[in-house]
Amino acid sequence: MPDSTAPNSPIPAGGRRLKGKHSLAGLVLLVAAATLLTQVGMTALPFQKAREASKGRLSLQLFAIESLPTGTGDAVKAVVPRHLEYLEQLEQEEKLFAAGPLGDPDSEMWSGAGLIVVRGGNLSEAKQLAENDPMHQSGARRFVIRPWLVNDGVINISLRLSNQQLTVE
Repeated sequence: MPDSTAPNSPIPAGGRRLKGKHSLAGLVLLVAAATLLTQVGMTALPFQKAREASKGRLSLQLFAIESLPTGTGDAVKAVVPRHLEYLEQLEQEEKLFAAGPLGDPDSEMWSGAGLIVVRGGNLSEAKQLAENDPMHQSGARRFVIRPWLVNDGVINISLRLSNQQLTVE
């Protein structure tokens, strides 16, 4: 049996095999389409095609809101308390998946950008959530929304009963 930890192994780590000819066919189709699009200079693929190719995966539809500063860090700092209250509200409504500051590319600095990942029925609903954020209403930040189809990953949650310590990694 091939080693599932070896690079380019036909067996994913954890030993799961692709099930059925449709899963393999979908993967082959996606790779072929991506290769063809790249060769002709196109890099986009209709989102529905990506969803179809993800069949059998988690396929959790979320929306990633990249929140980008429009001016000085002072403008962002002034709105942070209201922004955090809004995120807490979204969390209570179970619309917020995750949120936090984004570091600057290739550095250890933070210039006021953030990432907010929300659950939404569609792009319009996600846009409304972004528009209602005090950070965006004030003009301290602008936003870009991207639909995000979550297929893979690991979230570890540990609860130690003896001291009621909860750890999320």
